Amino acid sequence: MKDIFGTFAMMQLDENDEIREQKGAMYDLFIEQLEKNTGMKYKVFQIRIPPPKRCHTYSKLHLLLGDPLCYVVRDESCISLEKIEEIKR
Repeated sequence: MKDIFGTFAMMQLDENDEIREQKGAMYDLFIEQLEKNTGMKYKVFQIRIPPPKRCHTYSKLHLLLGDPLCYVVRDESCISLEKIEEIKR
């Protein structure tokens, strides 16, 4: 399943809504299966997200470190706000 998921994750979206929905459904299925197999509910996932297609200017640093990290939060109760302030310019 890992190989299939990896191949699917590398598909280009090409702004196609149908492919985007199928890809999203595949991610959801993967998470669902992971939770079923482990018996745990996951609140947050750390994933790597490639830059948008129009921003394919890779620096040596990007090639060394890889794609940026992103946190996908499925349960917002795990986020606590310590302070909210308005910044005036």
